[in-house]
Amino acid sequence: MLSFKEVNNKLLFKIMGVIVVYGIIIEVLQGEYTVSREADVFDVLANSLGVFVAYLGFPFIKRKILKK
Repeated sequence: MLSFKEVNNKLLFKIMGVIVVYGIIIEVLQGEYTVSREADVFDVLANSLGVFVAYLGFPFIKRKILKK
């Protein structure tokens, strides 16, 4: 198991990529297999923006946790 201290930028980019792809898949499935909902490119953009903001905030959270 990887410790919190060992998380680096390469791993973060892989995680971000997986999360963004997951969001895209969910949007496509939502558009194809539900009657009451539809896929929306703006949802994908909002999800991706959320992932990017989390990436920017990660170093601050990591430092705070590692101080304890």
